[in-house]
Amino acid sequence: MSSGTGKEFELDEYGLPNTRTAQKESFIKKCKDQPMVPLFAVGTVGVLVAGLWSFKSNNIANSQRMMRMRVLLQGATITAMVLYLGVQKDGPIGEVIRAIEARDKN
Repeated sequence: MSSGTGKEFELDEYGLPNTRTAQKESFIKKCKDQPMVPLFAVGTVGVLVAGLWSFKSNNIANSQRMMRMRVLLQGATITAMVLYLGVQKDGPIGEVIRAIEARDKN
């Protein structure tokens, strides 16, 4: 069965497209297209766990340092998401670029 994008998806036992397979493929494609976002997200989780472990171990100074690092990594994740959104061909900046190119052709 076609999803309209020219890509074939497996059908489940009810004859419907297997959305789990489609979601998995979409997730993998996004990770390949935007590698910094999952990298920063995993880094954020790692620093969060290290900070919580330090807090549990009564190492307050290290815990504070880890929480500050977590905030920086969260900011980097959001920044990467916004930048990737902006540079996509079908994103807002892509529309501006297409409009400029169309104007220059005329």
